[in-house]
Amino acid sequence: MGAHKKSSLWSGMSQLSFGGWGDYQQWADHDFQPKPVDEEPSQPVTAEDPPPAPPPPPQPAPEPTPPPEPVEQAVEEDDGDFIRARPYVRTGGRTNTRHDLRVEVMVSTKRGVRLDRTRLSRDHLLICELCRHPLSVAELATHLRSPLGAARVLIGDALDMGLLEMRSDQQLTANGRPPMDLMYRVLEGLHRLT
Repeated sequence: MGAHKKSSLWSGMSQLSFGGWGDYQQWADHDFQPKPVDEEPSQPVTAEDPPPAPPPPPQPAPEPTPPPEPVEQAVEEDDGDFIRARPYVRTGGRTNTRHDLRVEVMVSTKRGVRLDRTRLSRDHLLICELCRHPLSVAELATHLRSPLGAARVLIGDALDMGLLEMRSDQQLTANGRPPMDLMYRVLEGLHRLT
């Protein structure tokens, strides 16, 4: 780079470096404030100096940010006055039970059981009401409008509290399987779950 180009480059840089003033002393004399744009340059403009850049176009006003998406709540309103909560809320986050509750297992409310409506959850009260007549786990899940895993946890809780009993007096067919009418009821309950 030639000496002339270096000095020209330095001259342009110094004006940028000193708030647009020609040197540090001028900048200091103006309390280190940037040079107003409307003032004449302190040095004459030569043919080698590039023309001043046009002012930047005005920036459009930023668009308002849309309101945040509503967060899904853990409780959803259902028809009637029954409030249905998300399955993990209804089970306290639990996903397993110690009972072997296959879809075809029949449960019923124990005879003579007293329901303490102040201590039992709405789900457990509903389970006890529904199980006055034996129902399969799949049918109960349908009535509870709950996924099968969550229904198993709730049914297991009711068994642990002594509210329900698993029916062992099921009549099995000759090959050791539940009767077809029970299997159809279970299948119907599973279809309603999907």
